[in-house]
Amino acid sequence: MEEKENKVVEVEKKEKVLYDNYTSVRSKIIASIGIIITVIAIGLVFFISSLEGTREVKAGNYKSGKILNVWREAEGITDEEVYPSPKITIIAYGGKDYYYMEEYDEVTGEVSDWYFAFEGGLRYVFSDYKYYVLTAIVGVIAIFVSYINYVSSKNSSKEADRFIGALKYYKDAKDKVRGNFHLIPLFCIDKNRETRDTVVRDIVEETGVFYEEYVKPDYDKTGLEKWQLKILKKIRKIKLIRLKSPDLLQEKPIAKGATIRLLPAGEKETEKAFLIKSSFQKIITIAMSGAVVAFGVVLGNWALGATYGVTVAMGGVTASIAGADYVFNTLRNRYIAKADYLIEFDGVKEKYIVKEVVKIETKVGEPNGDKNI
Repeated sequence: MEEKENKVVEVEKKEKVLYDNYTSVRSKIIASIGIIITVIAIGLVFFISSLEGTREVKAGNYKSGKILNVWREAEGITDEEVYPSPKITIIAYGGKDYYYMEEYDEVTGEVSDWYFAFEGGLRYVFSDYKYYVLTAIVGVIAIFVSYINYVSSKNSSKEADRFIGALKYYKDAKDKVRGNFHLIPLFCIDKNRETRDTVVRDIVEETGVFYEEYVKPDYDKTGLEKWQLKILKKIRKIKLIRLKSPDLLQEKPIAKGATIRLLPAGEKETEKAFLIKSSFQKIITIAMSGAVVAFGVVLGNWALGATYGVTVAMGGVTASIAGADYVFNTLRNRYIAKADYLIEFDGVKEKYIVKEVVKIETKVGEPNGDKNI
């Protein structure tokens, strides 16, 4: 019997070691996935930006043929063996100034290929669809990298002792009020009313008027001065994000402008806000980065790739910082705040129990009340 128990204990220890190893590897993968995606994306951006030169923009075979025909017609040339002078002849076509170029065979020295091209610069970059396509592609990549890094950083940070401690604090508070969850909606109603009344009181007393006088039905506002009425208009702008029982079956009111929060922003809400905000920021940043071409600065392909690569990398780094900051501050404080509200509810739950008892007794006392229970 004792031998069997020892074997069971030994198996449990092995399983625990395996689970711990799995958790450790998983944490490392979660922590590094953002970095891996960022590096891959930078390489991809570098490759994309290198596909199109910024010094010389070549016309395709079809367009080069059309430009050659336009030049021959303008010059009155009928001989198909006559070509423009390389780098000298300038031909206006499609709103761009093209010049003729030839490539030569290294062995024979004969012309192996020819084409028309134009120099990119301030005049052409913003009118060329390629600029906008490249900006859009890099923008999508940068947003994707930022989002992956943000989520990865959050997931990694959630395994830190600091955050786990907040979860335990919340769990302990929730366990204390287990069995009274049905009374929490009443607590939330009172808490919402109390919070709004506190904000209204602060606004009213800012005008120098006593709150108790102001809330009386017969209070006359016509005697107030303009500056007082202006302050009182803030009351109409109050927006209360209500505390609900599902939120807790999860600090003090947090006000932001006319919006009142009883809990810090939720995880999904923060992710959505971050994605929207970072999307606009990335598009503007990338567009400005690509605009260096338009300012007459002659860049090699590697330089443009480096410019876009740095933009993507910075987006990934800042997203990682934002993700960790959210978990260690906002999300951690959110769970602490939930626990604080549950502890507060635990201290006053008796009054809600009394309300429930009175409500039931009232129903029983009504005609056919016993049938409604």
